[in-house]
Amino acid sequence: MEKIYRVFSYALNRLKEPSTFAAMASIGALIGLKIDPGLLQDIVTTASVVAGAVGVALGDTK
Repeated sequence: MEKIYRVFSYALNRLKEPSTFAAMASIGALIGLKIDPGLLQDIVTTASVVAGAVGVALGDTK
């Protein structure tokens, strides 16, 4: 369980950094991915909700 917590914690910490989203956008542009700005907003919002839910579910380590 501790290993799973560390993986989620690492992922959540990366998602808090704007550079992560910039890197994902760069990779998407590199492979020719075109996303409607409204859809991108929905994706970012959904990712934020999921990350928050995981953070609440896992709680803090002691």
